[in-house]
Amino acid sequence: MADHEGQQLTPREMVRAHLPIVFDLIKTGSLVVIATTGIHFISVITSMKWLMMG
Repeated sequence: MADHEGQQLTPREMVRAHLPIVFDLIKTGSLVVIATTGIHFISVITSMKWLMMG
């Protein structure tokens, strides 16, 4: 935080400074979980389809 050099941040300012980063990390993690679940779901459906055919 270049604009706060040599200055002690209050707990509230510390939270407000890092909140967007935390939200971005949560959002990215959620998207990874959703994508992984979708890929797994598609592979299960495909394997079930192959089992039913043969």
